[in-house]
Amino acid sequence: TVDRWSGSQTGSEEVIIPEHIDAVDIYAFNGWDALKTITISGSLETVDLSFQNDDSLETVIYGKGITELKGNMSFYGCDSLSEIILPDSLKRITGISLFSGLPIEEIELPEGLEEISQGLFSESNIREIKLPKGITEIPLYAFDGCTQLERVTSDGAISEVGNYAFNGCSSLIEVPDLSGV
Repeated sequence: TVDRWSGSQTGSEEVIIPEHIDAVDIYAFNGWDALKTITISGSLETVDLSFQNDDSLETVIYGKGITELKGNMSFYGCDSLSEIILPDSLKRITGISLFSGLPIEEIELPEGLEEISQGLFSESNIREIKLPKGITEIPLYAFDGCTQLERVTSDGAISEVGNYAFNGCSSLIEVPDLSGV
């Protein structure tokens, strides 16, 4: 049986999706004008939620147990978002431009992360990012238009860089060793 969260408290500032929830509707939080913090439990292994244009959203916490993030431009227009906490269990970020346009300047990617999607941080305010060892490919448009991006470092060997991965990164002064590309 699937226990589904459908969103019923649109005036709440904080939401914690409990452990017993197995599914959440992609647009369950659209129109939640007061929502500032959401904690998503690890009982959802794959998360595909949209918070587009939720101006009040400040913090998103993904719980331990979540292995994949999906969604296209899920946080676009969330101009107050200042913190996203990703779990150590996260393996894949497959949503196209998932963090595109974010005002956040930093985000910590978990060590076990193995895949990031195209356009992941495009047009965001990210300043520095450390790619974990499992990331061997920087996909196309990954950091496109990140004019404040200064440093991209990696614990592993990068074997492939997609087209326009660093297009428009006018402040970039450090990138990983790309000799294996």
